Amino acid sequence: MHLRQPKIILFILMYFFSVVKEIHPLYGQVRVTRVERLSTVNGLSTNQVNEIIQDRDGFYWIATLNGLNRFDGSTFHVFQHSKNDSTSIANNFCNKVLEGNNGDIWVATLRGVCRYQKRKGVFKNYFLQNASLNNNISNSVLGLAMDRNGNIWAASYGLWKIDPLTDSISCYVYNKQDPGSVSESSSLFNISYDRTNNGFWMNTDFALNFFDIKSGTFFHHRNNPFNWQIFQLKDKRPFFAKTNSFLWAYDRTNNRLYQYDTINRFLSSVPLFFDQKISNFSADDEANPVFSFELVPSVIYYWRLQKAETFTHSVTSSGAVFSGIFNRIYKDRDNNKWLSTNEGLFIIENDANLLKTYLLGGIPSGTPHIIYSFVKQKNNLWLETRNGFYKYDLENQKIYLINGNEQKSNRVLLNAGDSLLWLGGINKIFLMDLRNSKIVSEISLEGNPYFAITDKQKHVWVGTWNNGLYELDERARVITHYNNKNGLPANYLICGWYDGNRELWLGMNGGNGFTKFDLVERKFESFLITSERKPAIEFNSINAIINDKQGNLWLGTHGGGIYYFDRKQHHFQNYQQSDGLSSNNINNFRFDSSGNLWISTFNGIDILDTSTKNIRHVNEPIQQVNTDHIENSIVGDDGTFFYSANNKVLTVNPGKYITVSPEATLLISELNIFDKEEPSLLANLPIQLSYNQNFFSIAFSVLKVSPDIPAQYKYRLEGFNNDWVYSNNKGFANFTNVPPGYYTLLLNATNETGKWNNKELAIPIIISPPFWKTWWFYIVCTLLLGSLILFAIKNRIGQFKKRQQEQLRLVVATQEREKKSIAAELHDDLGVRLSALKYFISALKKHLRPNDGAGIETYNKTISIIDESVEDVRYLLINLSPKTLNDYGYLVAVEDLVNKLSKLHVINISLVQEGIEQRMRADVEAGLYRITQELINNTLKHADASLVTLSIKKINDIIFLKYTDDGKGFDHSVNGKGYGMENIHTRVALLNGKIEWETGLGKQTKATITIPYNHT
Repeated sequence: MHLRQPKIILFILMYFFSVVKEIHPLYGQVRVTRVERLSTVNGLSTNQVNEIIQDRDGFYWIATLNGLNRFDGSTFHVFQHSKNDSTSIANNFCNKVLEGNNGDIWVATLRGVCRYQKRKGVFKNYFLQNASLNNNISNSVLGLAMDRNGNIWAASYGLWKIDPLTDSISCYVYNKQDPGSVSESSSLFNISYDRTNNGFWMNTDFALNFFDIKSGTFFHHRNNPFNWQIFQLKDKRPFFAKTNSFLWAYDRTNNRLYQYDTINRFLSSVPLFFDQKISNFSADDEANPVFSFELVPSVIYYWRLQKAETFTHSVTSSGAVFSGIFNRIYKDRDNNKWLSTNEGLFIIENDANLLKTYLLGGIPSGTPHIIYSFVKQKNNLWLETRNGFYKYDLENQKIYLINGNEQKSNRVLLNAGDSLLWLGGINKIFLMDLRNSKIVSEISLEGNPYFAITDKQKHVWVGTWNNGLYELDERARVITHYNNKNGLPANYLICGWYDGNRELWLGMNGGNGFTKFDLVERKFESFLITSERKPAIEFNSINAIINDKQGNLWLGTHGGGIYYFDRKQHHFQNYQQSDGLSSNNINNFRFDSSGNLWISTFNGIDILDTSTKNIRHVNEPIQQVNTDHIENSIVGDDGTFFYSANNKVLTVNPGKYITVSPEATLLISELNIFDKEEPSLLANLPIQLSYNQNFFSIAFSVLKVSPDIPAQYKYRLEGFNNDWVYSNNKGFANFTNVPPGYYTLLLNATNETGKWNNKELAIPIIISPPFWKTWWFYIVCTLLLGSLILFAIKNRIGQFKKRQQEQLRLVVATQEREKKSIAAELHDDLGVRLSALKYFISALKKHLRPNDGAGIETYNKTISIIDESVEDVRYLLINLSPKTLNDYGYLVAVEDLVNKLSKLHVINISLVQEGIEQRMRADVEAGLYRITQELINNTLKHADASLVTLSIKKINDIIFLKYTDDGKGFDHSVNGKGYGMENIHTRVALLNGKIEWETGLGKQTKATITIPYNHT
């Protein structure tokens, strides 16, 4: 097969002229898909593009000769080297780019491998060093690939492996002593990973190589142990491209294209010859080889069809010309094809054939074929253009000149059916037979015809530019002429609409508004648009009229936008560019089957959802060259809408266009805190901000292939914004002085048709309060305050208790002193007197007569009373101030008390003591002794007991005093507040002890007293 570069334009012109001889055919071209261009005009750092990829988030990364570019659909972020920033990219010459397993972007540059760490927003640069290589040469990286384990492999002078987890670098270089090393000492490039064989295919300057990762061995024509046929080609360094299980190789020595099955090791080929020198060889996403040349368009070989096809010249939507010359082809997730060229990026959009554009005259040059009016009949378009009257064959994309401007251009007015067409000329109207392009009827008028419509009676109504309205019958005879002399408000008619019943609506020029003509009553009713907006003449220059299913009117004006006329309320509602229209100059209206109003404006096609009043756009420019009204919209037999502008005709299927259009994909490009970019904060959601980061902005964009594709944006921070904030065509949300709290940032945008997404993108944002406003700080403060209050209360209570105890100690000490004083007085005074009294009484005994029974009895009673009184005084002295307590301590004093009570036969007491081996403080011993005394006294006075058990022990620094009697008991709640009981509790409290009672009426009494030994 021989593919030679054709002379495209000459060939097509010759072909067209050979088909039709009696008329003059011109070149026509159909462009099914739309082509966009990205260049330095849009912000690309340079037009020389080496490679492009789309990452998992949707961003496009573009390797160029002047830096790495990230494109979000609206703007470019250019990463370039800065000598003062070690975290910038190492070099601006970027050859290759790929995405790592964790989402980081790896770039091959002329100074090593660079890794853009998305979470940090910085570059980490890897400088490749080997003792046997020149470091400057080895860091000129020409290829980049990733294996199944996520390791990055770089091709330069040598093959380099970078482990992203450890940042370790391994090197495989040429070794003439090892046949399993690379084929020769030269640069490696065009590296491609073979997943099936777990290795890499690559070129050197002289040979094709395969590197087996497992063995660390290079296979090539000098080391081919398995006899792979691909290494036996005559051209040892063929162009190659790896796709799926195939390796494509082009052998330049015998002009053959080889397909090598890397699984079955099968090699097949076809002959393929090119006149031009191949500059690059690659493959598209469908595994078709692509050949690139320096001066002529690239060629794609469809291997399943065994057919080669040359890329033709194309015109982008912005008017730029794509020559068809490119280096690489890349298909993104939306099936758009990105072509890397030296003139920027050209993108062939995948629009699923929803839009078709028919260009007149091929590549525009000279005077364009501006279309003024046209009509469709069968598969042909009949067009009036600046350069003459034409027929355009839609099926074959051929255009034929019917007559030129020398014959006066004809305005296409109406398809009359049966191959008949109404045309308008100067003060004339023609009926043409399209089968032979002959005029079959000609009617003179007193004005220039501008439009024509037909009613259900098959009468034709012709509106003229300057002399009113004509009614023609089905035989093309003038029936009536209406002008400003017989009821028509003005003679300047520029549009008309028939409602299908009895109303004819006419739009007038010059600010004369619109009028209704009743076909039954033959009467005119005129209207002028009234609006809250400032009245102007353009508001009442009506270019287009249509009525909806409710019978209300939609009016298109020449500069005033659209007016909806509610006929019942006689109310006008206005829509202008500020409401979303592409232009305030309206050409034409069409309703689709769903009730959407399609609006042809001077700057594009809009779609108005009449129920929601939402305005969308058809993403194809159809701007006019001037502001003259042009009838540029018709409907095909299958419901397809046709629009004309300048030198092209656009067709669109309205139902499919609306339903197929996907929702806009939103990308978050930047997060700035006080105008400083903080990429790390975008790494994880929710976005966490501190209280002093409450001045922030977020840049977001619709994922699209060109900034020129329109999009509208809005945002709302729930909890901060009450309503949506519309930022028009800039995806930028800015917030100042946002208080701490939990928020949700809602982002929305329109897709290419202008439709808002049904569901917003929600981003949680948390602004942390300062620590003094956090809940834990409030709790800590509350706890601290509570603790302080409790401390104050306890301190106050402690102080009160301390004062109370001090007072009690003073009272007890005073009592003890008083008791000692009383005891001393009793001993020194009363005791002596009682002894003296007994002595004197005893002296009287000798004076008694032996037979004086009464006297002797009195004497004995007196002596007995004196003895009892002496014993009572002695017992009282023991209670008041036991001498044993002061001399020997508590335990001895208790034993002495028990012994004396036993001798007096007052009560039986069982005493047990254990663990107390030393003296205690005098006040403690006195307190314990008085407690014990009071317990015994209460038993003697109230219990009628015969036995008391007293146990005194020290266990773990606690003194346990357990007291039990077998008396009649008492009700503690009633009898527990006497002087004796209060004295016991006072003494226990002074010693910081506790007392527990177990008693009741008819029960024995038990008391357990615990006193800390550390108070001793």
